[in-house]
Amino acid sequence: MSIIKINLQAENPKLNGQIIRDQFTDDQNIKLKARSINLIKHNPNLFTNRGGFVNMFGGEATICTVLGCGLIGMIYRRRVNTLRQIPSREGIWYNTVYFLFGASVGVFYSACYFMKFQVFINDYFANFLLKRYKGSGDLARHNIYRMRDQENTDECYNFTNSYANNFHL
Repeated sequence: MSIIKINLQAENPKLNGQIIRDQFTDDQNIKLKARSINLIKHNPNLFTNRGGFVNMFGGEATICTVLGCGLIGMIYRRRVNTLRQIPSREGIWYNTVYFLFGASVGVFYSACYFMKFQVFINDYFANFLLKRYKGSGDLARHNIYRMRDQENTDECYNFTNSYANNFHL
């Protein structure tokens, strides 16, 4: 009979035996992970990204990828036009179409690798809450992560059951 020894090591030796606190529970970083609509209702202003639209979609990396792929498509088509001896007046339309095709490939590629989908989803729902419930923009709660499993009972989310107030839902 043989004795089997198992040696366990931490993946990161610096974290040997330490428990890391969740870094996405404070108010500045709460929108970096996808959250439930009930948590967003407690303060939708924390989840909106006013002025951060380009950074939500990947920032400079997305812009460079879209323009780079579009430029590659246009250069490819320009070379094909010269080899096939297509007149420049007709070839400019081919160049434009291939630039748009390359840019669309760049948008898809950058969405896969650079876009922050979780931030986008939170912003999407927060904007709908702010638009639908007018009083929700005045909520200014802080440290809302501790209320993540609680139903929101704010007055701005209550509306009457009459058809006149709810026909647009």
